[in-house]
Amino acid sequence: MEYGVRVLNDPREHIVLNGPDVTEHLDYSTDAAAIEACANVMMRYVLDDGLAWFEAQTPANLLGEKSCLDPEARIALQQAIDGNADFTAVAQSRKLLGFADS
Repeated sequence: MEYGVRVLNDPREHIVLNGPDVTEHLDYSTDAAAIEACANVMMRYVLDDGLAWFEAQTPANLLGEKSCLDPEARIALQQAIDGNADFTAVAQSRKLLGFADS
């Protein structure tokens, strides 16, 4: 399971995962009990770690030295903050993430 930040202004044609992931304690078996247990572990991980992680992803932190963003994403974020968003890249990001308007 992974979660992260996607800079909408990022021009790359694929989703870049900029965040933590967890694979330990996840059992992807197909029986109902294993599915429920796996879902509970995922929910607990998000509640215990994920929400705080997202709250810490302020613009200053995302642009900082210890950012989860790679250099290309940081440049795209700074351009957007400076008012130089690439609306084609934004539309593409929205589509990749599944919330495009059109």
